[in-house]
This record gives sequence, structure tokens and C-alpha cells, in this order.
Amino acid sequence: PPPPPPPPPPNDELDVSHPMPRPPRCKRHPVTRINHHHRRRSLKRDESREKGSEEAKRSLARSQGSEEDAGMEKQQSSMARGNGGRGRGVWFRRKREEAQKTRQEQELEPLLALIHDGYHRNSKRAIEVFETLRADGSLTTTKVCNRVMSMLAEHQLWRQADSLYKDMISQGAEMTVATLASLANAHAKAGRAYEAERLIFETMQEHGLRPNPRAITPVLMAFVRSHRWEGALRLLRRMKCIGINPTSINYNVVIQGVLRSPSKSGSRFPMANSLVVEMECRNDPRMPDTLSYSLLTDRAMREGRWRESVDIFKRMSSRSLQPDGVAIAQILQTCGKARKWQAATELFNVVTKPVPYVYGAMLKAMTDCGEWSRVIYYLRECIMDPSVPTPNQVMFNIALDAAARHGPSHAVLEVLKMMQENDVAKTAITYNTLLNGLLHRASHQCFLA
Repeated sequence: PPPPPPPPPPNDELDVSHPMPRPPRCKRHPVTRINHHHRRRSLKRDESREKGSEEAKRSLARSQGSEEDAGMEKQQSSMARGNGGRGRGVWFRRKREEAQKTRQEQELEPLLALIHDGYHRNSKRAIEVFETLRADGSLTTTKVCNRVMSMLAEHQLWRQADSLYKDMISQGAEMTVATLASLANAHAKAGRAYEAERLIFETMQEHGLRPNPRAITPVLMAFVRSHRWEGALRLLRRMKCIGINPTSINYNVVIQGVLRSPSKSGSRFPMANSLVVEMECRNDPRMPDTLSYSLLTDRAMREGRWRESVDIFKRMSSRSLQPDGVAIAQILQTCGKARKWQAATELFNVVTKPVPYVYGAMLKAMTDCGEWSRVIYYLRECIMDPSVPTPNQVMFNIALDAAARHGPSHAVLEVLKMMQENDVAKTAITYNTLLNGLLHRASHQCFLA
């Protein structure tokens, strides 16, 4: 046996050469157990990394179309069985289908690029692309035929679209709603509205298809462009009869046709308003939209219907629709032309954030009503509003016109002083506006005398 260690030194001083005693180990978490735990976690992490790299290699080989698909299918099926068949095989099958779709899209990429070139160029180029694909025999799949049909519809080539449709029938190709919708769009853009209607409602029914509101929109626009709003309204009723719910886009197209077509029997504002009321009765929060009300306010402004304009604004507010600045300006101008400054004031006070041209419309409305003091009041409010930039020259010209026509001389001087304080330049238009206002007041006083 080795000799015993030497005894400690007799003195009480600490010997640096002698090792210090270690602290006692924790009985609950000894060092060996902690090290073994960390070692086991690192082994699991390495195994998961190796498994992930193998799956990545298999997915890469599957996307490249390698010849190992058969063996991989067996391995995948065994993995699915080992996992109890809980979605593992479905995941691999979905990934394989996505890879096949990617390969098909890569094969069709040159054809789709050629069709895209014909779509965005003139009709002559579209005919060349169509004849080239037809001669090469590339019009075999439904996807390519639908793209070609859309290209022909964009350039109003309905004869070529009809020939493509006949070729698809002779080849026994699958007919979809998009195919017949593009064919109907080609006829509709060429002005053949009744032929487009027949394709949508009769030909689709022969193929066992159901038209959607988006496919009917070009047909409605064809009737509107030819000023046949009765046909568009009849088509809208026909949609309801076969169980197709029109969207707000369909209604808006019909409303535009009703309002913009020339009329010899009077105003069609009540008919357009009834269509908007019909949308409101459907209890759909998406309809009517802001465009529907804007069309009504524009017609009401042209016909001087200030009561209907204010009613439209209230209906929009009740449906939590914030009217845009253009609609508010139109309603204010309507009230001004009717000399209803009280209604214009109530409407302006409801607006939360007026934009500059809304202030301009309010100034113009007060000028038409002859309320020059209110014009200066709202001009000062516009200057003091921090959310609105400095009033431009047009607003000051309106205020000068109101002060010169209806106000005293000190009102004109006050507006000119406000222009100078806000660094707004005086141009020839400013002085012409001032002279016209003064001449108007002088002629009016001579007429009264």
C-alpha cells in the first residue's frame, strides 16, 4: 500500500498547497444524473435533425420527379401504418399532388406567356396567337382554352371565340363556368347583349352549370352601354327568378343605366331610388355600398332634389356608411341651389372631418343662399382648423364673390385682409371675381330703384 499522507502543519495558518474540501453533492440532483439527462436530450436532438434532413431529401427528390417514387411510397405507407394512419399518408399525398401541379405549370408556362402577350397587345396580335396555338394543337387543356377565351374576349373577337368553343365541343373538353362566361363576355363587349344573355342562361343550363353574378355583370354592362336599361332591369329580375342573388355590383350597373340613359318621359330618380331601397330591404350589410348612394346624390344634385339628398345622407348614416367628400359636397351644393342654408348647416355640423373641398362646397352653398356673414364665419373656421391646410385661392375667391354680391364694403376689405394675412396671392381671377360681384350688386340696386 502507498505510504500515508504527511500530517498537516502544526501551526493554525492555512496551507495553500493542501486542496480545499469540495461542497457536498445535492442528493436530489446529483451531478451524474444531470449529465446523463443532458446527454439524452442531445441524442434526441441529433436523431430529429437526421430525420428532418432525410425528409427534406425525399421531398426534394419527389419535386424533381426522380425514379425513386415507388420505393418512397412503400416507405411512406409503412410510416403511416407505424403512426397509426393518423394523417401522415394524407400529408405526403397532398405534397405529391402539389409537386405534380408545379410540374404541369412549368410545362404550360411558355404557352401562358404567349397568351399574356396577346392579351395586353392589340387584336391583331391576339388573332396571331390564337391561330398559332390552334395550328400547333396546343388547345387541349381546359386551362389553356379558358386563357385564350379571355384573351379573345378582351379584344371583342367573338367570331374566334365561337370557333374555339366549337373546337372544345368536338374534342370533348370539359366546360366550366369560366369558359362560357368568357365567351359571353366576348359577345357582350362586341355589343351582342342578347346573344350573351342566351349563353349565360341557356347554354350553361345545357351543360349542367349554374351562372354566378360575376358572369352576368358583363351582360348587364352591354345593355347599359347600348342605352337599353329595360333589358338590364329585366335581366336583374331574371336572376332572382332562378335563385341567383344579385350583388351590389349588379345593382350599381343597373342604377347607372337607369340614371344615365336619355329619358323623354321625365326623371328616373324614383326608379333608381327604389332599387337602392330594394337592396336595403335584403338586410345584407354589404349592400348597398357607398357607390350606390353616390349615384343617387349625383342625380339629386342635377335635378335640385335637396330633400332627397338629405334623406340619402341620413340613410347612409343609419347603415354606418361614411359618405365620401364628393357625396357630401354634392348634397351641400344641392341645398345651396335650393337656397336651404339651414339644411346645409345641419348637414355640415354632422360631418366629423371636413376636407378642403367640403369647406369649398359649404362656402359656395352659403354664397348661393346670400348668407355672406356665414361665408366669412366658415372661412375663418377653415383657417383655424388644424386638420385642414391653409385655404387656397379658390375659397377666398368664393368669399370675395359673396361679400361683393350680398355684403357691405367692409366685408370685402375683411376678406382681402385675411388673404394678406395667410399669404394668398391676388391674381387676375381674384380681381375679376371682385368686379363681377360689385357689378352684380350695382345692377341689382338699379333694378330695385
